[in-house]
Amino acid sequence: MVRPLVKALLVEQAVAGVDLSPEEKQQVLAQALQRQGVSDASAMARLCAIRGCGADDLQRQLLLPLLRARHSRQAFGHLAETTFLRQKGRLDQVVYSLIRVSDRHLALELYHRLAAGEASFADLAYQFAEGPERQSWGLVGPKPLSQAHPMLAERLRTAQPGVVQMPIPASDLWLVTRLEELIPAKLNESTTQQICDQLFENWLEQQATRILAGSPEPA
Repeated sequence: MVRPLVKALLVEQAVAGVDLSPEEKQQVLAQALQRQGVSDASAMARLCAIRGCGADDLQRQLLLPLLRARHSRQAFGHLAETTFLRQKGRLDQVVYSLIRVSDRHLALELYHRLAAGEASFADLAYQFAEGPERQSWGLVGPKPLSQAHPMLAERLRTAQPGVVQMPIPASDLWLVTRLEELIPAKLNESTTQQICDQLFENWLEQQATRILAGSPEPA
């Protein structure tokens, strides 16, 4: 329970020097309050009561995500490009079709039916898939390639779009897959912010570990 408190204090210290224009504050607060269903003073008072804070503290809480994002960009923006190049493979996204079944022989039968064009991936996924992909008719993504099972990620990375792959084992299931699209990561605004946020989170974890261990602050 102490670690989250230490990290929260570190965040408050880090964002203390971040300046927002009055226009930015007004826009962010208006959008945040709208999402909370706050439309008047009485609704604001109820939200403050629920959170156990005053109006000023509430505004600070609502502004914190933007303050944090702005600080992470200022502090780690210069590392974004090199980090991106190092982690690009993890940031690539994929769209693929998937059927998970527990029976190897069924997986092979489904593979042969798909490869021969006897049935559609969507129909077989809806009939036989044992995972949540059944609800999406077998279609998964776009999602980061790094979030897939390691064996599946390696298969998708080298697969040709539209080609059904031989079943592969993953834990206690067999996976029949087909790559639909590989979406290479690009160092755009969204990716840069994502990288900066992760670098800031890594810094917070390191600092919290140092503080909780009682280690002196590095020179």
